[in-house]
Amino acid sequence: MSSSTPPPLADPPPPSGRPAASFLSRWLLGAVAAAAAAAAAAVWLGGASGSAPGWRGSLGGGRRASDAGRRPAELVLTSRRVVVGGSVGPAALRLAGGVFAEVVSGEGVPAAWEGIPVVDYGNLVIMPGLIDPHVHLNVPGADSEGVGSGTAAAAAGGTTTLLDMPLNSVPSTISLPTLRAKVEAFAADPPTVDVGFIGGAVGDGGGQTPADVVSLVVAGGVFALKSFLVDSQSPNFPHVSLPQMRAVMDGLTALGNRSVPYILHAELPPNVSPSGAEGGEGSIGQDYPGDGTSLVDWAASRPHSWEVDAVRAVVTAAAAAGVPAVHVAHVASAEAAAVVAEAAAAAAALSAVAAVGGHWAGVAPRITSETCPHYLLWAAEEVDAATAANGAAATASRPLWKCAPPIRDAGNRAALWQALLPAAGTGGLAMVGSDHSPADDAARRLATGDVRGAWGGIAGLQYRLHGTWGAAVAAGGVDLPTLSHWLSGAAADAFGLAPGKGRITAGADADVVVWDPDVPADLGTGACRHRHLASPYHADGRPRGRVAATFVRGTLVFRAPAEGEGDGTAADVALPMVQGAGRLLRRMPVGGLARLAAADWW
Repeated sequence: MSSSTPPPLADPPPPSGRPAASFLSRWLLGAVAAAAAAAAAAVWLGGASGSAPGWRGSLGGGRRASDAGRRPAELVLTSRRVVVGGSVGPAALRLAGGVFAEVVSGEGVPAAWEGIPVVDYGNLVIMPGLIDPHVHLNVPGADSEGVGSGTAAAAAGGTTTLLDMPLNSVPSTISLPTLRAKVEAFAADPPTVDVGFIGGAVGDGGGQTPADVVSLVVAGGVFALKSFLVDSQSPNFPHVSLPQMRAVMDGLTALGNRSVPYILHAELPPNVSPSGAEGGEGSIGQDYPGDGTSLVDWAASRPHSWEVDAVRAVVTAAAAAGVPAVHVAHVASAEAAAVVAEAAAAAAALSAVAAVGGHWAGVAPRITSETCPHYLLWAAEEVDAATAANGAAATASRPLWKCAPPIRDAGNRAALWQALLPAAGTGGLAMVGSDHSPADDAARRLATGDVRGAWGGIAGLQYRLHGTWGAAVAAGGVDLPTLSHWLSGAAADAFGLAPGKGRITAGADADVVVWDPDVPADLGTGACRHRHLASPYHADGRPRGRVAATFVRGTLVFRAPAEGEGDGTAADVALPMVQGAGRLLRRMPVGGLARLAAADWW
């Protein structure tokens, strides 16, 4: 990143009122109308009927037809512990046509369902299939993960839907042509779970025009846009300045009810001025103390203030722009989580009187955020001490825990739990994403333990349920409906996947995870589906729970070996287990969800 100060892109704001529009902002707003008109004329690139589809609209129909013969026409799942809404109890679920046809509480199966195959999972937990809002599959153009391995890992961890991030692939997903390249990669390597896409909004040097940004939303069907406020590690995904962030927000505001959430990697180095101009290499990190092998030192190089200042900048700009929704990714700092919670509560209070006829009235944004299992499980000083006590090889493994924002100390971990617990169902910090960011051993510097020079990102897609549940147990426990909200419902609500996903209710997709919360997780590398097996989860015994089965729209996509998995898990052995059963999800222009084969995307 250049150390020179770029020219300002925004006029100075007036003393009061809305800030004056920058050149970039005016250009972006002009692109909104052009891109919207082009998309409307193309009728979603030839894919949709003239009527506005709901979540089971015309684009989803082809998926259900192509499933014929891959799953039973009807299937009943039962358990004594089924999570439905805010309760847990015995229930029977009738699956038909890829959806929950009926949900009946209580023991036993209704007589009217006689003749339908029944899989009884006994005392195992049945929950809505998990939704991971933050995954880097890194396709096309990179070999650090991939569609097949990544979505197989997701299924093994109970995840039935994931949102794929726009960077760490070549090219980054920052325009319709680059989105096409990503879709083609999925056509060559079909996913096992359902996948939606996040588009990117990048800064100077990324080769992106404002029309590209708008087209991703209006014509591309992405579920959100994402920007970084600091260096992203990916040279083809440059971070945005504060004026550029505001310009994107203005553009999303102009899209009205076709808008999507704006996701921010929220770290702001101290040498970024209020105008957004940088005066050095602050995006990479301030001076790294020590010898470069300590996670405590890594955390010190990116302190709480980076997150706090960034979140304040994001929520202030969002309120000024009136953008419908912003989402703060991977919150590591409890101090930053407190800022998110305060802003989310204020916005929610305003939105209670701002909604008119179900449409946004432009008063206050919906503010959501996520944290990650690694921030809830580990503390930097504990990992440094444990690895040092276990010799040179263990010390060299420290880069496995490197991420940005960094894993912080034990006191912060405890405070982050307190920020998460009250937030379920109220916005703010209310979901847990994996931020799966894979890399090979060489990029992680595992031969030398060089934390300073290692790739920053944790491999955890398969272990999100296990890590979150294990951390919850260690922190004193949480009920299963709250866990389900963190891992599924909150993301469905925030990113437009509801009501079709994220809950067990009649008419929703029959996405299910069946698991045993009462046993330790299987963390051996032999069970790992990630392309590169190195992960900090393999070195820790605290993650808990074992996934017995995962269903995507009624199709069994993962089944654990029956032996040792608890009661009832052998009951599904007659069902075909299907790889590549996932579909690509596309956000419809006025709400709703389409489910498509990659070949049908365009």
